[in-house]
Amino acid sequence: MAVLSVVLCLNCVLWVALWVNFGLNSRVVRSGLDQPDDVYTELIVAHRAASPAIYSSRNWSYRSALVADLPAYLITRAVFNLAFGTVRTPQLYLGTTVAGYELICWMIASFLQWYSIAVVAKHLMDRRRGKDRSSV
Repeated sequence: MAVLSVVLCLNCVLWVALWVNFGLNSRVVRSGLDQPDDVYTELIVAHRAASPAIYSSRNWSYRSALVADLPAYLITRAVFNLAFGTVRTPQLYLGTTVAGYELICWMIASFLQWYSIAVVAKHLMDRRRGKDRSSV
């Protein structure tokens, strides 16, 4: 149980850092088309348009989440590319763009990824402990 708690807490820290950074580097929009600068209209979550600096590989919080959650990112990206195509429109759905929903789904998938890793690690440790006891 300790392994599960540790990995989920560490993943939570990564996502809290990303969302705080998102909040600090975004601006309020009412629609995806009301911004003069088109780069602010791709990633909108809850009527907040992210600066392009947020979701670039140079941003520390995004890079940390990307490195730690790469499998979840690749799966989420592939699913969204298949479902919506590679070009993301600034159309808002309940205040969030498709790219925003992709980010939210990536976060959820990352928790599933680390939960699975923790369960497998726990199972392997329990199995190893069982072998150690039986050999005594």
